[in-house]
Amino acid sequence: MKEGAIGVGVCGIGGYAGTVAKYLLQHGPTAQPPLRLLAACDPNRSKLSEQVARLREAHVEIYEDFNQLLARPDIKGVWLPLPINLHRPFTEKALAAGKFVMCEKPVAGCIDDADAMIAARDRARLPVLIGYQDVYDPTTAQVKQMMLNGVIGKLQRTSLQSCWPRGEWYFSRNAWAGRIRHSGAWVLDSPANNALSHYINITLMMMGRSLHESATPTAVEAELYRAAPIENYDTVCARIHTDVDVPFMVLLTHACAVETGPLFRFYGEKGLIERDNQCYRIITDQGEQVIQRDHVSMPRYLVHAWARNLAGTLGPQDTVATLEIARQQTLAVCGFSEATPVYEISDDQITVTPDRFETLTRAIPGIHDAFVQCEAQDIMLHETGRFAFTRPAGRFDLRGYHHFSGGRTPTTFVTAEK
Repeated sequence: MKEGAIGVGVCGIGGYAGTVAKYLLQHGPTAQPPLRLLAACDPNRSKLSEQVARLREAHVEIYEDFNQLLARPDIKGVWLPLPINLHRPFTEKALAAGKFVMCEKPVAGCIDDADAMIAARDRARLPVLIGYQDVYDPTTAQVKQMMLNGVIGKLQRTSLQSCWPRGEWYFSRNAWAGRIRHSGAWVLDSPANNALSHYINITLMMMGRSLHESATPTAVEAELYRAAPIENYDTVCARIHTDVDVPFMVLLTHACAVETGPLFRFYGEKGLIERDNQCYRIITDQGEQVIQRDHVSMPRYLVHAWARNLAGTLGPQDTVATLEIARQQTLAVCGFSEATPVYEISDDQITVTPDRFETLTRAIPGIHDAFVQCEAQDIMLHETGRFAFTRPAGRFDLRGYHHFSGGRTPTTFVTAEK
């Protein structure tokens, strides 16, 4: 191992875990201090011969059991790119073994598990970070500091809208996709708690009172719908009320035919900040300033920040996704499910089209235009009057909230797990 390098491990070698291993092999050696991927573990390693061969070629030891990896004293930190239901137990186990943790997003399926992970971290006195890549992007700290310095004046409202088509291939890719609960644990899988959870998290983080603090949801108004034959929702319109007295409109769907977004807007008294995956645009009376984002370099930012975390050398301008920052997204998502049932959209109100994977995607015609209207007028989806399936939003107060009750019962269960 390179002199001064910090040894790390990865739990898993298939799927996204294989991608994480690649990130560590590619960017670990250039980190300061350097990271060295020493080991990975996967109970299905016998079925992943290609991945095993590639890692062994890079001198990575492959174990079948997580405990074998944790037993190595030369491994200081473990990365956990695992299903949502495993985030809490594997984080607790890693901390008990004395390891630093980088856990995949979202932090957990329910607020109870997020708080249990915070308690485990505090007992172990070891840091836990969450893999919300956008938080580690240097432009996050740059633009947030500008907001704190008043570039657009007092923040008045924020919004996020995105349409990401996901069809049969997506919801059949594993046993917990689209589920409320899996293997006895809450997962609340949905666009708000998986593919697009990054964007709820980063918006709340940008709204926080200080550089390293997120806004805390205090109440939600929510409408939840599903066009796909799943248990949970694939479409959400929600207004999150926060402790900074700034409302945050969330408009997300997988039930669409064309991909748009994510598009963020931060409205201030003196201007507007817009963000997509390419850049920030800061628009004031003084003109427009564009700050480019290097989206391709996100994995490098993430790996390098974890290296500094492992070494205890994070700087004051380093923004990282702590458990407290990640918890706010989980709090909001639990609130959505507590506020309203999931309403099923009937077949006569959707279209079904082939996607790029030659499977079917169920889409709500006109959903993008409806989201644009909601954002522009700051109204909920049912207030547009565009769709017969919509229902008035439910509301739920999150002040003092620490236990997920199971939420409101969906109108129809599809292969519901008891």
